[in-house]
Amino acid sequence: MTIYFINWVADYELKMIQYLKKKYKIKNITTPKKYNWINKKISKIGMDNAWLGRLFIKHYLNDIKKDDIIIINDSVVNKGINKQILKNINCHKVLLLRNTVGEDFILDNANYFDIIYDFEHRFIGNEKIKAIEQFFPIGMDEIRNYSLSDKNNSQPICFFLGRDKGRLQIINELAERLTTLGCKLDFNVVKDKTSSTTSKYLIEKQISYEENIRRTLNANIIVDITKEKPIWLDSSYT
Repeated sequence: MTIYFINWVADYELKMIQYLKKKYKIKNITTPKKYNWINKKISKIGMDNAWLGRLFIKHYLNDIKKDDIIIINDSVVNKGINKQILKNINCHKVLLLRNTVGEDFILDNANYFDIIYDFEHRFIGNEKIKAIEQFFPIGMDEIRNYSLSDKNNSQPICFFLGRDKGRLQIINELAERLTTLGCKLDFNVVKDKTSSTTSKYLIEKQISYEENIRRTLNANIIVDITKEKPIWLDSSYT
């Protein structure tokens, strides 16, 4: 059995996949840009694009077997030709949810997959959805490379890393309150299209996952801001 990760490209995703390759038969497949470019062009004129998925399978997934597994995450499932790939391939298909999604998202995508793994435990009534705990994509053999010793910070450090997503005002207000309480802030808000106001916490680019781990382990408090309710520690840029 071979496990195929389709369009996993972030540095922390690649780190996880590289570790899994030591234990399992893994392939990481990325859709070439030309396929996505063609898909955009023909979609605009209403042309059927199922053939594009079949063409990709012929060239990149031709050796896939029925008992093999394809894994796709929620960030990419609706992008490019991923849906066309899923429609036209015969194997086990898994969707891994890493972000908060609504019921509409589940309804739109459930038929493409055999199993959907969800860390929020919100859709237990759906027979395809299985609960999974949050995790850092670091193998047990690698954890010893990171310092897990007791922190001796003179002030409690609060760490936040995430895209703006229109949350900057809330983040600034929270930062003010935490500072008043005597906390030292390590807030890193990645600029995006919603960023309009200036803030000393805005940064131009994402920090590397290695740096993310280092700062996370150094912090006393991890801040996670979501649309609906607090969610525990996430493994991605939220």
